[in-house]
Amino acid sequence: MSGRGSLTRIYARHRGRCQTGYRTENQFVHRCQLFTGVSEASRSIVRELYKRRSQTEHMNDFKPVLAHYPANDQDALALLRAYRAQLLASSLYERLLATPALSMHFASDDDADAFWRRDMHEQRAIWGEPIDLEALATVRMM
Repeated sequence: MSGRGSLTRIYARHRGRCQTGYRTENQFVHRCQLFTGVSEASRSIVRELYKRRSQTEHMNDFKPVLAHYPANDQDALALLRAYRAQLLASSLYERLLATPALSMHFASDDDADAFWRRDMHEQRAIWGEPIDLEALATVRMM
């Protein structure tokens, strides 16, 4: 089983199962809380990551996602957000590749579906502690 296949199953959007982008966005945010924690700051970070990814995937400019920030801060924030996305993906790969027992929960679509049907406490027991994306970004940028 490849790490890439497992990672794809972690954040798979289950196309055809979700009727609206809103539901898909909320599912992404909910699932990412397993990896980043359940704070409002974590929810905000992963929601913005989702919106930027969606804009880029559909070949739209992602800058409107940052429009509510001061114009002078938007370029720096865009770089920080991209860095956080890279840190999140890297930490998922690292954990999956270093933990064969964890990878088995994402070996197939059926395995991944079964994992995501578990309640958050069971998922946390299997996955382990979340990362602090904000702290990790700050430490690694210094």
